[in-house]
Amino acid sequence: MADHDHDPVQHLKALATDQRVVMLTTADTSSALPQLEGRPLTVLDVDDAGTCWFLVDGTADWIGQVRGGGAASISGNDMSDGTWFSTSGRAELVEDRSRIDELWTPFAEAWFEGANDPRLAALAVHVDTLAWWESADNRLVRLWKMATAALGSGQGDTGDHGVDRIG
Repeated sequence: MADHDHDPVQHLKALATDQRVVMLTTADTSSALPQLEGRPLTVLDVDDAGTCWFLVDGTADWIGQVRGGGAASISGNDMSDGTWFSTSGRAELVEDRSRIDELWTPFAEAWFEGANDPRLAALAVHVDTLAWWESADNRLVRLWKMATAALGSGQGDTGDHGVDRIG
């Protein structure tokens, strides 16, 4: 089970960077009924303030949803070790070339024409809240517990969980 006296930012770093590809969800408020939109992105850094950093196409249609500091959520899971997390916060587009250079990796070449691609921008998600779930059991034991609970032989074990304020 997890230590409830953990440092929330260090916990976020471990959860977000271990999973690398997460779902970023933003709200499209351009219609009368706002729509949530998710997209997979790679976490490149989690700084000491609990801000998650990504490289994005600054000209993409969805960027307008975060340009003025729009609401954002990041979520991820790692079924191999039974961890899940979800965050809420605010996204900010950062067009500072020095920060983009710090985040650049050769893997980004798959989506951009190099570190100097004019479309390239950094996205900072300033996390306010981290919700997490962790299981101490391995995958086989978790499946066994779910199966026995489904057959009426007990209640499912969700492991340890909590909600942390960042900052």
